[in-house]
Amino acid sequence: MKKRTYKRILSSVIAFLVLVSMVHALNISAAKAEMAETGTTPEGIEYVIGDGEVEITGYSGKTTDLTIPSTIQDYPVTSLADSVFEGCESLESVLIPEGVTRIGWAAFKDCESLKSITIPEGVTSIGGWAFMHCSSLGSITIPSSVTSIGDSAFSGCNSLANIAVDEDNLVYDSRDNCNAIIDTATNTLLRGCKNTVIPSDVTNIGDSAFSGCTFLESITIPQGVTSIGDSAFSDCLSLESITILEGVTSIGDYAFSHCESLKSITIPQGVTSIGYAAFCYCYALESITISQGVTSIGEYAFDSCTSLASIAIPSGVTSIGNNTFFCCTSLESVTIPSSVANIGTRAFSHCESLENITISQGVTSIGDYAFSDCYSLESIMIPQGVTSIGNDMFGKCESLESIIVDENNSVYDSRDNCNAIIETSTNTLISGCKNTVIPSSITSIGKEAFFGRESLYSITIPSSVTSIGWAAFANCCNLADVYYSGSQEQWNEIEIDGYGNSYLLDATIHYENDATEPITTVPAETDPAITIPEDFITDEKTNISVVGETDAELVVSEITSDKQIEDIDLILIGEKVSNVFDITLQKDGAEVQPNGNVSVYIPSESSDSKVYRMETDGTLTDMNAVYKDGYLIFITEHFSIYVVTEKSGESTPPEGTYLLGDANGDGKVNVKDATQIQKAAASLVNLDEEQAQAADVNGDGKVNVKDATAIQKFVAGIPVDFPIGE
Repeated sequence: MKKRTYKRILSSVIAFLVLVSMVHALNISAAKAEMAETGTTPEGIEYVIGDGEVEITGYSGKTTDLTIPSTIQDYPVTSLADSVFEGCESLESVLIPEGVTRIGWAAFKDCESLKSITIPEGVTSIGGWAFMHCSSLGSITIPSSVTSIGDSAFSGCNSLANIAVDEDNLVYDSRDNCNAIIDTATNTLLRGCKNTVIPSDVTNIGDSAFSGCTFLESITIPQGVTSIGDSAFSDCLSLESITILEGVTSIGDYAFSHCESLKSITIPQGVTSIGYAAFCYCYALESITISQGVTSIGEYAFDSCTSLASIAIPSGVTSIGNNTFFCCTSLESVTIPSSVANIGTRAFSHCESLENITISQGVTSIGDYAFSDCYSLESIMIPQGVTSIGNDMFGKCESLESIIVDENNSVYDSRDNCNAIIETSTNTLISGCKNTVIPSSITSIGKEAFFGRESLYSITIPSSVTSIGWAAFANCCNLADVYYSGSQEQWNEIEIDGYGNSYLLDATIHYENDATEPITTVPAETDPAITIPEDFITDEKTNISVVGETDAELVVSEITSDKQIEDIDLILIGEKVSNVFDITLQKDGAEVQPNGNVSVYIPSESSDSKVYRMETDGTLTDMNAVYKDGYLIFITEHFSIYVVTEKSGESTPPEGTYLLGDANGDGKVNVKDATQIQKAAASLVNLDEEQAQAADVNGDGKVNVKDATAIQKFVAGIPVDFPIGE
């Protein structure tokens, strides 16, 4: 019993001593922290001294050739802090002393004049983004002591021609004089340059491995490589030829995005997936061969491949994602194989040259706006397996003249050769075309059924119809005559949704047994004033109202900057700006978009006014607004900046003016300008005097990657400190 008591006492004493020692250690650490000293050397090197070591924290000097001291106040310099030299444009060479073990995150980011840097033995870690956008850096040597290199450490070093890793390094190597950094254990190529030759035993191309190599013109990916990482070759603006040998199984997100010189590529056998936006904005891409093993093509994979004229989708692909072929404006024909079950939202939207598309029997669902704005599409066949069709599938398909639903389809039909899609169970016509003949068995014309059919000049509506849905005839701007098989009394009984059907209501209605002269629905002199429906939200300051499917708060701000309005005027011919509104929806403190199409009512005193939506690339889209009783009314599914115009006597834009950011001089500010600046910074193109002025976004007298980055942020809707677009 005494022995147990003794042990308990001893344990308590030991615990107390441990606690005392811990408190003492914490006090020592706190004392050291309080003793930390900061200062600046005569050369402008800012530092902090703590725990007997020096960390370089900033630099205010202007020298071109900098030697970092090995000691300050007899304390060794051991670390370069995060962002320590970021944006130091004067630096051309830097000598890092022995004793430094850490180069921090973004330490030399955007040092665009930096041509050489010496990393000594002893450095163990190089942070992510450490040398990002050091566009003049020609070579780099990684010493044997480095054991950690962060993500995108050398991304955007477009002049990099020589990369070497000390042969005694146990973590990284540059085997076979390959001019690259390779993770030895995983055989992953982490960073390459314009002179890289990928060794045959490399198995992975890492994320952003060649990103921003603007001088890279061609490369071969050997047979041993199994994966190409995210953004691996993004923004390789000069890349014209790439050979991918068999062995690769996956191509990552954004892998080849913005490879604007790439004209053709073959995806070999073995590849099973193509990532999100993998080839987006490859403007020159004319042909791509995808082997049969591919089962997944990511969303936005070929977004804005404007030169792509044809593509064969392999039979193993199971789904075509949202926006996969969005804005492939040269694409003329497509066959959807039977393996595909789903066609996503806007999958082929804005494929303006698309004339023929074959949808095989395996497809079960077609998403919202899947073929909208396919102006050249003439015919479509809906197979028997389709059980779900989204909203406004053929919006603004002006050339569409033939719609057929397989007679064995259990959900939809095109009875009586009507050239329309009808939901069988409800007798609702959900999509029509300019040649549609509405069957007498139809009871409802559905939401957006004829949205944007500008080639629709007249239509016959049977007396069986009892309702006409939301925006059923929106933007049918040439609809002049409606032939109704019933009487005027019957017509007046039809439930016509007021959202977006103004063209229908303004057309001449020809009733059964009419005289030769048609009569209008309501004589002009008795036309009642427009009434905004009860389920609306209104901005009290501007009296702009929104009607439709939304449970958010409407926020409208009027843009009054004279310079910005003048710049918008530059791209208008025969019109001038009267108002510019930034219309948004806010929910729980965040900006949201409508739940589908909504109607917008903008007060106006002029029937000659028009409304344009300003797109993210700076272009203006005519909203085809209708003027009625003091309102400009239009349909939209996406809020942005809206420009209200009125007629002007000017027919040409003023001379000697430019938009800030419009580097290519096309009157718009978009991602193409960012690319033009990157090319100019890499000496791939020359800018004239006016283009150079427009390209110098930040006003520092230089055209470089900072200007391109500012434009990319502007296009993405991220606030910037410069008046881009003004």
